[in-house]
Amino acid sequence: MNFKLLIGIGLILVGVFWGNIKDIIPEIPDDKPIVIIERPEDSLIKRWSNVCESIEDPKDRESLCVFNKVFADRVVKYEADAQQINDVYVLAAKEVFGDSIRGKYDKLSSATRGSMVSILGEENHSVLESEKQELSKSFMAFAWCLDN
Repeated sequence: MNFKLLIGIGLILVGVFWGNIKDIIPEIPDDKPIVIIERPEDSLIKRWSNVCESIEDPKDRESLCVFNKVFADRVVKYEADAQQINDVYVLAAKEVFGDSIRGKYDKLSSATRGSMVSILGEENHSVLESEKQELSKSFMAFAWCLDN
């Protein structure tokens, strides 16, 4: 009998204080990773906006955003030639994405390759610090466009 009385009192208390109880219960955090990227130059946004608009799957956008931000952060520290930097990007993408985005977005491959070629050129050479900085800015802009 005491058990039923306690449940009844508990339900009455929950009903009376429901408005306050909702404030006490913590919110479930959003699963989306927090990516902080400064707004890039308008010319870089323009370069990437077309390919970013073609990537419609929110999970793919999120994954590509994080992937390209990490690449942009790291590329400035690489001691490599142009071919090695390209290889790092391609092999890392294969490792991270497998076949999940292969052939899914027509503009993605040509846009990333085009950005590399526009900065590094077609010939293999030891990459200059200025080229690393430009690659970083370009791929950070890609990440920004995917997140915004």
